[in-house]
Amino acid sequence: MEGPEGAMLEVKSPVGGSACGYPFKEGQEYLIYASGRRDLEVSLCSETKPLSKADADLALLGNCKKPKDGGDALNDTSGVVGPRAVVGMAGLAMAASLLVMVRLLRRS
Repeated sequence: MEGPEGAMLEVKSPVGGSACGYPFKEGQEYLIYASGRRDLEVSLCSETKPLSKADADLALLGNCKKPKDGGDALNDTSGVVGPRAVVGMAGLAMAASLLVMVRLLRRS
């Protein structure tokens, strides 16, 4: 599949008895809604559709060029917490635990 600026992208869909696999047909073009950061996956439950039936979606997407001024950038709303945030939360939890332990030791 051709991606941004003509780069090739690989998209996976469940196969082998899975009811969620998207029924791609060779030679047909699609507007694909995939999830994942590196390993892109598409399922029957996504909004993926043949390009011939994607006029409304394509109108909303526009020409897919990034704004020159950087405005209206989309935020990641996938719900995935990044590794830095996880490390930060773990550090805060450790600091809070240390404070509780120090307080308990001072009382005894």
